[in-house]
Amino acid sequence: MKNLSKLSTLILIAIFSLTACTKKDDGSNKQDTALDVTAKKVMDNMHTTMSQISQPDAQSLDRNLVQNFGFTFMYPITLTYNNDVTVTVNSSSQLLDIVNGITEISYIKAINYPFNIDDQTASRSSSSINSEADLRTTIDSHDSDGDGVPNYADTDDDNDSVADNQEDVNHDGDVTNDDSDNDGVANVNDTDDDGDGVPTADETYGSSNDVSNTDSDNDGTPNYLDTDSDNDGVSDGQDNDANGDGNVDDNGGNDDNNGGNDNNGGGNDDNGGNDNDNDGGN
Repeated sequence: MKNLSKLSTLILIAIFSLTACTKKDDGSNKQDTALDVTAKKVMDNMHTTMSQISQPDAQSLDRNLVQNFGFTFMYPITLTYNNDVTVTVNSSSQLLDIVNGITEISYIKAINYPFNIDDQTASRSSSSINSEADLRTTIDSHDSDGDGVPNYADTDDDNDSVADNQEDVNHDGDVTNDDSDNDGVANVNDTDDDGDGVPTADETYGSSNDVSNTDSDNDGTPNYLDTDSDNDGVSDGQDNDANGDGNVDDNGGNDDNNGGNDNNGGGNDDNGGNDNDNDGGN
């Protein structure tokens, strides 16, 4: 019996040792990592953003990281999947492949700290993120319009009354590559999208309060993208606003062929407020 007991003990020890070695040497790069809510939020956001772009690439990934969070990653970074497998990411292209592959059952749950970012919003060009708290502070402080809502949660990043998803005028799903007035500022960050001198939020003439759907001259281009909203041959920025109501004084396309000035300050076109061209507007 003693010999049998010793044999049983030796067998158990052998099984335990084999199991321990297998766990140690299986090469799976597993680690017991707690859920990092903030890192998961960043990765899930980029998965959603990239899935909406018709032809996502590394450049669009980086632009949208900057738009939503204010930074790009300085590689390498190490990510952990929800099954505790880790992966080292060495480029934006590799990160794009990872975020594109995220599903409800396979997702990134953590990032290894510290890591470095290229900070696109602060005076410094790079900074070190040392903890989840650092990362949370970084993404929550990126608020382009200062309305208290961080960009990643804001549906109108520049507060110009045009929703971010409507600033995608080329309809490729990427709001960061549309620059209607070619001023180097994407529409999603530009408070005067057409560069006509009239703020986008003020391009609602007449009774409409919907900036994105106001088209005074019915030319198919909404006023906020139209530098001559009433098609009178005078740029909106040259149509005066003497009464200071924030609207162009030709009242959305009805003017007296005099350049749209409102010298009498009545909110209507001047010449004494008369409708010299008999178009129904003063």
